[in-house]
Amino acid sequence: MSQVVHTDDVTWALLEALFGLEMVEGDRIFSDMAQELPPLGAIERDSVDQARREIEYFSQFGLEASGALVLLALSPLLKLAGYYSAPYEVQTQKIASTMVPEGNLEFRGLIPIQVCRGEEWVVTIAAGGEELSASLPQMITWMLARPDHSQPGWGLLTNGLTFQVLSLEGQTVNLSPLWQLGEDLPKVAQLLKGISPFQPPQYSELLVGAA
Repeated sequence: MSQVVHTDDVTWALLEALFGLEMVEGDRIFSDMAQELPPLGAIERDSVDQARREIEYFSQFGLEASGALVLLALSPLLKLAGYYSAPYEVQTQKIASTMVPEGNLEFRGLIPIQVCRGEEWVVTIAAGGEELSASLPQMITWMLARPDHSQPGWGLLTNGLTFQVLSLEGQTVNLSPLWQLGEDLPKVAQLLKGISPFQPPQYSELLVGAA
């Protein structure tokens, strides 16, 4: 019988040791990808700008309401990306289970928000605290549980004001800079709209080139 470890208790050092992961930080891969993605249209930009104004207004009541801020931030972005329509499904509290290679250790936890297309995982989303880095090991563990490792895994961490995008391909974790609510929100919207099982080949090629 395998030993079960909750994803809350996973650390980066443990993931690095057990899975041989390497973290690559920087904006290049995401900037290159943004140039390949279709730009947002005028109506889409207006929608993102309206979401920004609403989040900025609500944020004055303090980060203790970050759960509500996250909902405010994500709802228009997921709608803009088309994830509220077929063939996508937005699931909550999805069980994620990851077995350690050549071991009897299992990491298990509940993913707060998971966008799926059938059995394919499109993007894993979670709310982080004021310091998003504290939630990175848990997010990476969930991404390791995706059923199809032939495609990049995608993750988004946010507290409603700050956003961080992750991609996982092979043993490489690409980590975006911390994107802020203001001028960076269109980047988040554009990326969410672009990452799907229908990615053109150059997206995967960019990720491999960054490893």
